[in-house]
Amino acid sequence: MGREYCYKFKTNIIKVKENNAYAHPLIEKYGFKPVQQEYENETGLKAYYWNESWAKTIKIGPQSVVAKWLKKNVENIYKAEKKKKEETGEPSKWYTEIRESGYDFDDEGNLIENKAFLSGLEGQLCVMATGEMRGVLFINMSGCVEFYDSKTLDSSATEDIEALVKAGVIYKKRLKVGK
Repeated sequence: MGREYCYKFKTNIIKVKENNAYAHPLIEKYGFKPVQQEYENETGLKAYYWNESWAKTIKIGPQSVVAKWLKKNVENIYKAEKKKKEETGEPSKWYTEIRESGYDFDDEGNLIENKAFLSGLEGQLCVMATGEMRGVLFINMSGCVEFYDSKTLDSSATEDIEALVKAGVIYKKRLKVGK
């Protein structure tokens, strides 16, 4: 079983007062907003509910661990989809979206660090209010990948993490990983 450090919010910062819609949790003072989930209610109209988490949009620099991981994955997807395009003559949805995103690739399919890449990526710094991972801070990238370990957060959301540590609202805790 691996063990890594994560950041965790102090309990009082994410405490929600039951049956009091006017009492906002302290976490909202640090730029975190409640995450709302859309659903269709019994009348067929769109409605929303709080999904028991908060999030804050962050910019992730191109030299961070998260950006390097995503760069490698985009390159792998691009290479595979480029090969399919060459074989079939038809570009896939993935290939088209990657090309339209503004990224450039060299002849081997490696991402060129152009303006689109260097402008950085957007992600969300998130925390759950309930469940097994209650209070644990993580980076969410487009709802498809999450990063929890403190080293990754330190390098990818540096200013935000430093501000939360300085304010004394988060602390490092060991996170059990795997079986």
